[in-house]
Amino acid sequence: KQYNKITKSKKYHILDRVISVPEHASALQLKAAMTRAYNLANNLTQHKITKLTQQTQILDLGWRQLSELPTIFAKTVVQLQRHEYSAPLRAANGWHIIYLNDWYYLPTQTFNTMSAATAEELIFHRKFDQAVKEWLEKLRHQSFIMIKDHHLT
Repeated sequence: KQYNKITKSKKYHILDRVISVPEHASALQLKAAMTRAYNLANNLTQHKITKLTQQTQILDLGWRQLSELPTIFAKTVVQLQRHEYSAPLRAANGWHIIYLNDWYYLPTQTFNTMSAATAEELIFHRKFDQAVKEWLEKLRHQSFIMIKDHHLT
């Protein structure tokens, strides 16, 4: 069977502001990082440039599909508009504030074709099955089968 499935996938250009937390952080360190993350998010959404916004590490994740993002980011990105910041997200390595710089649709893909090798293999198997069927039919018509009962002789 051939399937006609059309998908519209997006690619997202994402920036990630990270407030790192040490691996074995104390409760005080975790609380301080959380406070810093929420203050940063507030400053960013109000477009305030502060010492905090300038000192925060920014990672450009580049253009990615949702499947190429960590789950926590993917769930958030689909809810953002262009040029919008997310609320702080807690991850194992700290707090993240995602910025959706831009997105675009990937070219439409149709999945109604199969590779030439697959098509050839499918045709070969169909022809082989038909040839075997015809050959067996011919053998049955040409054969004379005699069943001997050894008990009668």
